Amino acid sequence: MKTLTEYTKNGFDFKLLRREGRIALFVGTKEGQAQINYEVIRIQFNRAGERFGKTFPDSESGPRNEMWGDHGWTFVTLEQAEARFQSLCSPT
Repeated sequence: MKTLTEYTKNGFDFKLLRREGRIALFVGTKEGQAQINYEVIRIQFNRAGERFGKTFPDSESGPRNEMWGDHGWTFVTLEQAEARFQSLCSPT
């Protein structure tokens, strides 16, 4: 199965910083910009299958845009992202 370790979204290249189970923290950079974004996501599991005449293996992905706020969050500081990551990894 292909695991999620990096992805591109809105011109940002995201790379995995930490992961615990299905909860992951990514850092995103954009060429030519000083801005850094952090995303905390619940990794989605995609079953193997055929779509649009192509065969796809089991894989992982980030949440769809309409799932943002429930399964994905964007932060501008690492401290904010770490706090959200920790709260999802050890719910009370």
